[in-house]
Amino acid sequence: MYSTTEDRAALVALYRATGGANWRNNTNWLTRKPVAAWYGVETDRFRRVNALELDENNLKGTIPPEMGRLTALEWLGLANNNLTGPIPPQLGSMGNLVSLGLGGNSLTGTIPPQLGKLGRLTALWLGNNSLTGTIPGALGKLDNLGWLGLGDNRLTGAIPAELGDLGALETLSFENNRLSGPLPRSLARLERLDDFSYFGTRLCVPGDESLRQWLESLGCHRGTGVACQGAHPVSIPGPYLSPA
Repeated sequence: MYSTTEDRAALVALYRATGGANWRNNTNWLTRKPVAAWYGVETDRFRRVNALELDENNLKGTIPPEMGRLTALEWLGLANNNLTGPIPPQLGSMGNLVSLGLGGNSLTGTIPPQLGKLGRLTALWLGNNSLTGTIPGALGKLDNLGWLGLGDNRLTGAIPAELGDLGALETLSFENNRLSGPLPRSLARLERLDDFSYFGTRLCVPGDESLRQWLESLGCHRGTGVACQGAHPVSIPGPYLSPA
């Protein structure tokens, strides 16, 4: 069981790993003041850190594994900085996370399947990085996820069928990756999805009528406009095309 002392140590590790002295705003960091007085930090009634918002704050360096000790954290925003290196698998220990934003950095390596343990997560943005490898099927365990952004990376392989289990999903973006193969038929189970983008990939639409009808029902569909080999040629919404 982690404590307020562990929380402070995790914040100190982040500061030191990401050049805290050169952040745009580092007010009160590393002082003796309560961490709730540190810029971008919020705490709950038990004085545990439950929110950390440091978007666009000139963080340069790697995300330290000590961040996994912030087990009371609900909101983590480190987007649009200059973070490099991998996503620590220890982030999968932050079981109270509701929102995780790491997009707009230069992160490398793969997407840890441990992120599939974050069952309370409603928003996950890993886009605009340099992530490689395949999309882990473990992300299909995120029952509460409403927004998944993986666009503008270097991801490869096929879309895992497990993502069809994300029943709460409303927005899904894969655009500008090296993904390939047919869209899994399981995606047609995503009844709440309204915004789906996968342009700039090598993904194709198979000859499955239920999947095609589902695509046509979306409020916003930005695809490749490519039918899989052997599929009957039909009208498939192409790049940036939003069906009426």
